[in-house]
Amino acid sequence: MVTKKILINIIVCTLIAIVSELIFIPSAEAMTQESFQWTGATGYSVRGTFSYDENATTKIISEQGYGKTDNLQSLIVTFYHPSGKPIHQYKNVVNGESQGNYFEFNLDTNTQQLFGNIDLGGEQSGDIFLKGTIDRQLSLIAIESSGKEHILDHSLSYQGIVFKIKGKKSN
Repeated sequence: MVTKKILINIIVCTLIAIVSELIFIPSAEAMTQESFQWTGATGYSVRGTFSYDENATTKIISEQGYGKTDNLQSLIVTFYHPSGKPIHQYKNVVNGESQGNYFEFNLDTNTQQLFGNIDLGGEQSGDIFLKGTIDRQLSLIAIESSGKEHILDHSLSYQGIVFKIKGKKSN
């Protein structure tokens, strides 16, 4: 009889704890997720997705260098061979922290366009990265094992942001 009462008390306490968690869940932040795509003259391409808190951000997002970002919460860039096969993927920003010393990213949230200088991708031997100035010239660069850099592809045009998805993301 005592064991049955203890079991019932444990079940009741567990249910109270679960219901309390459900009632006091923190409200979700409004997150904006966007994507962009660039294609070079010889067919290499780069696709990026990134997110930022739309309530905390300014009209202009400018991020540079390693460490805590001001606005970006995430940024993933994937590089593709002209055949369409993915060749590298980099998480340049994870949980509001930039992972690269040379990282550079600029976005006008009103026009939904990247602008100015960008530097996205890897930084080590064997890596590739996209670097340049939007609307001038962007180059896809490979870093050889010796540390020497060579251009895989480039273009004088930019496709811009190809779509935008707004959604909710919890804390």
